Amino acid sequence: MRVVRIPVHGFVEVDGVSERVLDSPEMQRLRRVRQLGLADLVYPGATHVRLEHSLGVKCLCDRVLEIHWERLRRDVPEVGRFSREYVEEVLGLAGLLHDVGHPPFSHVPEPLLEEELGVDHEDIGAAVARVVLEREDVMDVEAVLETAFGPGKGWTRMLHQIIAGDLGVDRLDYLVRDSLHAGVEYGRIELDRVLHTLELGERITVHWKGVEAAESVLVARYHMYRTVYFHKTCRAGDAMLLRAIRLAVDDGHLDLGAFDPDRLLRKENARAAFLEMDDCRLLHELMEHPEARELVEGLRARRLYKCVAEYKASEEPTHGELIRWAEEVSEEHLGDPNGVLLDSSKIVPYDPSSEGVIVRTEEGQVPLSEVSDLVRTLKERAEREIPTLRVYVRPEVREDREMVRRVVEDVRSLVPPARDIRYGSRND
Repeated sequence: MRVVRIPVHGFVEVDGVSERVLDSPEMQRLRRVRQLGLADLVYPGATHVRLEHSLGVKCLCDRVLEIHWERLRRDVPEVGRFSREYVEEVLGLAGLLHDVGHPPFSHVPEPLLEEELGVDHEDIGAAVARVVLEREDVMDVEAVLETAFGPGKGWTRMLHQIIAGDLGVDRLDYLVRDSLHAGVEYGRIELDRVLHTLELGERITVHWKGVEAAESVLVARYHMYRTVYFHKTCRAGDAMLLRAIRLAVDDGHLDLGAFDPDRLLRKENARAAFLEMDDCRLLHELMEHPEARELVEGLRARRLYKCVAEYKASEEPTHGELIRWAEEVSEEHLGDPNGVLLDSSKIVPYDPSSEGVIVRTEEGQVPLSEVSDLVRTLKERAEREIPTLRVYVRPEVREDREMVRRVVEDVRSLVPPARDIRYGSRND
């Protein structure tokens, strides 16, 4: 057995097939992929990597089974027919591999991958994980894949919810880990209380004594999105990098084929290209493209585009629309397609369509929003939530107030506001 020390949870144990999977090139690539993309432009400590988070999820998977195994075996007959060692292996491997498909800088390139290939990091991850599991001769590849990436059926569906549910260990780990490295307090949650008050069965519920702990998770998520993940300066860096990637892809300089799940499953050269494509390699490729280089140099020197306006948009634009509108406005007013960038973000603190957190009370199972005034407020806010659109310009353009006014008015004509425009602060 190998014992690995990580922040937050301390020691994580890996052995047997889990150790071999951890040592695979695909997992080790996650040492070179930032968990929070470019968030270190605002929070210098936020340089942690996906491998650390993956080990954290594996650790919490182990803790869930340690706490709940006896009741799980009793209440879920499908699970009861397996040994604890087998279920631990399936769930632990799923926890390790659930993020193995992340592209460089994690979520930053995903809008482009969805537009060009119709895939996200989970689609990529399922293909990469299959390659790893089959190569390591794992006993039940399909069970691990269903648990890691869903939706699963029967017992694997339940295990998938342990990882990916509204109170799943993926979310629990990234909230406490990201807040630690960013140096903020918003992600502090009652982690042990959440784990102990979960009730695993055909449907995962929370005991009524865990209501406050469940509330802490939803509130932490809401504040982390507002203050870290969707911070306007973090998003400026994201928009600059995404624009640089787009320029290199459109010119044929950068090939997204390394992220095509079908090619990853069938072609050795695609898998080799995927292994090479980490944060450093992506930046190197972009630096060799003349237009993309200027944006990357701006990121390296922290010469970031400035937010000159933000407002609630009347509807949510697609990534392609944002790119097209930004180019049109920039060409019109600056004579340069790269002078204006647009970003849209939408915070949904609670999914009102799923009512994913269910509480077991003396009267039966009810959605958390029915027993928590705080969560009811989050639900009502989610039902009214519309995207925030931000307008960014090159740093030197911000000083030209008349130019900024014309740019913002043009954007406003393309994406009408649902609320009044709030002009960007002069501070980061």
